[in-house]
Amino acid sequence: MNSIKKELSNIISNDRLREILSSLEYNIGFPEAENTALLHTIAVNIIPTFWETKEGNPSIHDYLVNCFATFPGLKVLCARLDEFLYDSQPNAGFIGTLYLDVLEASFRKLNLKKNRNIFMTSELPEPKKRSAWSSFTFFLGNFGIVNSSAAFISKYSISKTYSVSSMANYSLILTKKIANLLESQNSTIISDFSDLYHYLLRPGQQEAAICSLVPCLHKYSPSFQKLFRSLNTLDRNTFLTYLFLELDKEYSSSTYQDPQISEFIPGALATLLRLNFLPSDFLQWLEFNWEIPLSLCLKRSVALSCSASYHKEDRVKMKQTVHALFSIWSASQFLKRFTIVSQENLTIYLILLFSKLEKEFLHECSKSFLFTNGISNRLESLDESIRLQGMVLAEIIAKYSLVSENKSLKFDVPLMATSKATYLKSLIGLVDQFQSLDLLSQPTGSARNDKKHVTNHETVQESSSISETLEDNNDHVDQTLDNDDFQPYDINDSESEDSVDDPTLSKTKVDTPKYIQSLCRLLLDTESYDKQKVALEAAPELIQRKSMFGTEVKDHAKWLLEILVGLQDRFDLPNFDRLQLSSLCNLLSACPEICGPEICTILFIGDFSLRQKTLILSSIAMAAVSLANDETKFEFPTKKLPDALHNQFFSITLDRLSFDFEKKLTMPIMEEYEGEIRGPKPLQTRIISRQTEIESRRRSPKANKLSKIVDNSLFLLLTNGFMMAVKRSSFTDPLFLVYYLKTMGILFSQSCNSKLEGLNRMIDEYITVLTEVCRLKAESPEVNESLLFNFLAILELTPGSLLASQHGKSLLGFEAYTQYLFNSADSGEKVKSVAAMVLLEFEKRMKDYRSLALEKILDDSSNLSLGRFGLAGI
Repeated sequence: MNSIKKELSNIISNDRLREILSSLEYNIGFPEAENTALLHTIAVNIIPTFWETKEGNPSIHDYLVNCFATFPGLKVLCARLDEFLYDSQPNAGFIGTLYLDVLEASFRKLNLKKNRNIFMTSELPEPKKRSAWSSFTFFLGNFGIVNSSAAFISKYSISKTYSVSSMANYSLILTKKIANLLESQNSTIISDFSDLYHYLLRPGQQEAAICSLVPCLHKYSPSFQKLFRSLNTLDRNTFLTYLFLELDKEYSSSTYQDPQISEFIPGALATLLRLNFLPSDFLQWLEFNWEIPLSLCLKRSVALSCSASYHKEDRVKMKQTVHALFSIWSASQFLKRFTIVSQENLTIYLILLFSKLEKEFLHECSKSFLFTNGISNRLESLDESIRLQGMVLAEIIAKYSLVSENKSLKFDVPLMATSKATYLKSLIGLVDQFQSLDLLSQPTGSARNDKKHVTNHETVQESSSISETLEDNNDHVDQTLDNDDFQPYDINDSESEDSVDDPTLSKTKVDTPKYIQSLCRLLLDTESYDKQKVALEAAPELIQRKSMFGTEVKDHAKWLLEILVGLQDRFDLPNFDRLQLSSLCNLLSACPEICGPEICTILFIGDFSLRQKTLILSSIAMAAVSLANDETKFEFPTKKLPDALHNQFFSITLDRLSFDFEKKLTMPIMEEYEGEIRGPKPLQTRIISRQTEIESRRRSPKANKLSKIVDNSLFLLLTNGFMMAVKRSSFTDPLFLVYYLKTMGILFSQSCNSKLEGLNRMIDEYITVLTEVCRLKAESPEVNESLLFNFLAILELTPGSLLASQHGKSLLGFEAYTQYLFNSADSGEKVKSVAAMVLLEFEKRMKDYRSLALEKILDDSSNLSLGRFGLAGI
């Protein structure tokens, strides 16, 4: 290299120069110090003398271009131009112009694939190869060539134009070089140029960086797909944005001669888009770039491309994107921060996407808080366009949901009869399908129509064009009322009450909710005392009244249940606990098949306080009593005592319910054995019957509302949940056990009084739970009293033959546990008295079936314990 460098520094003939340059052509492309020094010598000594010499074939001109069309060659030329900026030399303008000519020719002849192979086939370690290649792509993408060329031309006032001094032309040439690489044989190396393309997508040059790649998208290109996938998310969205703008300019600025063909253009564009892009790409772009102003034709193409997928992941992603867009559309801040045009853009996208979704999803949207909140915000607006968007979207969702199949929602106002309303409503009827790409090459007319044709199934409806809509919106924005122009009236601070005659006073009264959705919105506003108070006081009666007709309560049951269970008394409201409990009870009574499984599930898996758990159990017990008695109406208000006395004597609580049932179970036993305690009364006759005869004379029970749903919706879920959660200490707390056992006893008592198909399974689960509670050996008298209450319920309401034949072992175990409580010195007087009655009931009920129970026990292979079954007579 030193000898060649020395030879080039002296006078050299043309033939020798060609020989040297041809030998260096394939070895000088790697950025090494020796190559850079040699190229610097050529630039200083050879270019000023031999650049314009073009005799011979091939000429010295071509050899020089081949040498400088490399990374070190381009850097040397830029360095020479930079030297002339700070160190003026004789003939600097002339020599610099020669350098510009060489730089222009070398850049145009630059072969990206060849340079990439030079880097990757070198003997350097892989990290150094990648580092050198990154330096090359950064040099090209950072517009170093443009900066050096433009600065030199500016200083020396060069009149000649060069592509290397214009960022737009430079980006266009470089993008064309990348486009030439989008061939199938280059698919393995195309990702190495992703960093270079990332630099080309910088602000101000995106259009030039994309227009050269558009022709490549008219066919399936794995190389382009790999290049696109190697870009980051921001670059992908940028590429799609300018691609849509380019397609919009090319295919939407003129109208096709045949109106029928123009209706198929969105489908043809969607085919072009889906050749090399995925639905997730469009959904991701749409979520963050819906503000980009596109024609209706492109919006239809984007919506069709988003929905065209049979993959479950894409369908889920589409629903998530629509939900995100709907959340933006529903927010109150959206109306304040975005222009009318942007709001209409989002409304159009939502309408187009709604037509691609299932009715079930629209049904969920119609029940959501986002829907009601968004519609309410728009209907309250002073701007007609905003109100129009809200009414149109409300009608569309109501029409295509399951809420109003028989009678659709319709706003009968003059605003909904305008051409813009017709235009927006007609979008839901568009049925776009993928079409052939050949339609994009059809001849177009020179004149542009002022109206676009919108296909609604098989008919073509005329509507205003997007341009007219935007102009109308811009005119309307100028006429929009400015709230700052309104001067508020002064309010007299001394006025303590609202005056009907004085409209200047600000009224902050919260209206009583008339609908379940309104009730939920008030309950969710935990920062307002008035809203919480009004909502809580109105909740029980509103739920009860709405449950008698329609499906409003059932449609919002789960949402309302979650709100009521999680409600906290932040303002120390009067009668908070009673109103919350009554609301939950009425909700469970109104739709037990929906709320029953939900509330039983969250009881054991939710992170609730002990108060919330007891609240849930109390509401279940109260709802069970209400369903068993078929209570569907409230008492007429005039038949009630004053509220304070009524709440004191007639308010239903779990303790009062359990006391009433315990009284019903124990009073007959006390009356029966009263004669044995006090002695026989004179002239008293008594007929003694066997237990089997008593059970045979009982009337067959009838089914009620509770018996139809209790097994799968309440009882079995409570037993299974308890058995899985009993290992946690929070579910063995004495207070929880008391409420749980009382609730189970009430459920069982109310269910067995009616005809019940799943009775055997309920008894199995019930006895398993009671056995587990006995195993815990709770020392609390309240727990033992509740346990004895459940023993009484089983003995009283279950046929003795069934207990003896299937649960004899457990039943004798309960009897032994009751005997233990009766003999224990730690048991209170009340527990002992109840235990005595339970023992008497055991003796009475099992008198005829004890032998059967013992036979079943002896048939089992399990060993018996004398201590445990001592009362059985073994």
